[in-house]
Amino acid sequence: MIDLNLILRHPNFQLSAQVSLPGRGITGLVGPSGSGKTSLLRSIAGLSTPEQGTIRFNEQTWFDDTGVNLSPQSRPVAVVFQDMRLFPHLTVEGNLTQAATWGKAPPLTTDIIDALELAPLLHRYPQALSGGEARRVALARALAQSPKLLLLDEPLAGLDTGQKDRILPYIARALHAANLPAIFVSHDAEEVARLCPKTVTLAPETSDTRSFTISQPAASGLQIPARVQDTDAHSVTLAVGDQRITATPALPFEQGAGVTLQALPQTLMFGGESFASPLDYASLKVSVREAGVFANETVIFETGSQEHVQIAELAKQAGARDGVGWLYFRVIAVFVDDSG
Repeated sequence: MIDLNLILRHPNFQLSAQVSLPGRGITGLVGPSGSGKTSLLRSIAGLSTPEQGTIRFNEQTWFDDTGVNLSPQSRPVAVVFQDMRLFPHLTVEGNLTQAATWGKAPPLTTDIIDALELAPLLHRYPQALSGGEARRVALARALAQSPKLLLLDEPLAGLDTGQKDRILPYIARALHAANLPAIFVSHDAEEVARLCPKTVTLAPETSDTRSFTISQPAASGLQIPARVQDTDAHSVTLAVGDQRITATPALPFEQGAGVTLQALPQTLMFGGESFASPLDYASLKVSVREAGVFANETVIFETGSQEHVQIAELAKQAGARDGVGWLYFRVIAVFVDDSG
């Protein structure tokens, strides 16, 4: 668990953060430019000192304004910056070896090398890498320090959509192999939803847009529980009640595993069985109740015995009506079900 109770003051903004972040998995951190996302990461890593408050990680105090302020070297944290900061005079293997030395860690495991597909790159120098390759190496170098917490500060900035599509599965697989919590900063809602089951948002505290506060962790998108029915090399068949959905997740899942489907809310559509949805959309036959009750901003989708509560405005925009219909959505990620 990462417990933050901080006030960060800078000439251009003030951020108040009182939140507990999950101690497992990847948590997204989103907010407008100038809201303090990078400053918050730097404070957690010990690279900046908050105005006041506390930072605690797994019951250990890293910062307390009464006098505790562990140095960056004393905090088991690694940071992946936007500019990657690879050593140009060292090969990829040399960069990884140097990072392991900093962290007093053993050599990087073959699981992570394999997850990031770095074996063919180990003898190259950074200037011979593509942008996507360099980002994979930067992530591996951070993991080579054997941290207990990873901070990623917009690591995909500057990449086009195709490059992001290629590298996001690498990140998911590498963090799964490393089995450590991470905080992922991005301006891109789809990027966050593809990696992060939970998101916290930095938003204006009042009409004064220079004062920001951080929300409690919330689902990064529409989430539907499912179970892995069958798998092959490229896809999984998921059971939602007595219905089936095929998806292409970044991670391998065992048959019978409980998982959560995630979709971006803006992809949600309602229609009949013959509704002409985009080709990459999944569909579920659902019973919609209380779609017209907008006073309490609640609508319930029933799929089998499951109930999923969503914002009514979303359902209204998608054309939901009381009764039985079809829910269409694009599966953007499949996560291990950590609800238990």
